[in-house]
Amino acid sequence: VMKVAYSDASFSTEASGTLPLLTPAQTSSPPQVSWEAKEDTYYTLVMTDPDAPARKEPSFREFVHWVVCDIPGSDVSRGSTVLEYCGPAPPHSSGKHRYVFLVYEQGDKGDVDLTAAQEVFSGRGGLASHEWAEREDLESPVAAAAFEAEWDDTCDAAHIALDFMPPPQYQSPAQKASNTTE
Repeated sequence: VMKVAYSDASFSTEASGTLPLLTPAQTSSPPQVSWEAKEDTYYTLVMTDPDAPARKEPSFREFVHWVVCDIPGSDVSRGSTVLEYCGPAPPHSSGKHRYVFLVYEQGDKGDVDLTAAQEVFSGRGGLASHEWAEREDLESPVAAAAFEAEWDDTCDAAHIALDFMPPPQYQSPAQKASNTTE
């Protein structure tokens, strides 16, 4: 069982078969994440969006939002952050995006090359986290959870912070207006 708790929204894999719908505003800060972990084991947590820039056109597949390695048990706060948390910010008119949390068991602390992982994930987009996990000899995920989110008016500010402009068909009215004035 995996549990994900944001400040005012939470869900677990024990819930119904439908993915919870959360807002980008609700998910702007890192959540508390827990799973059934072995106390003497280290884990890697990856949060990713396989639907970038849109589920019907995932040409950026995927966009990685968070990576933490060397997590003792399920105490994410004691792990080594490879990629800082970036909350969901799906582009305008791109529909619902899935945000997936994957937990991989590591053989030992330090088994994941943190420097190489930082290089792999530095661009966030156009990545395949499962391929990276395979290269790092991480087995199939031992825990997973997901939710959905769609564009709201907080997303444009997140795009600016990421220095990201969505493709024209997924730009908000404000983003389209700013493109014509530049």
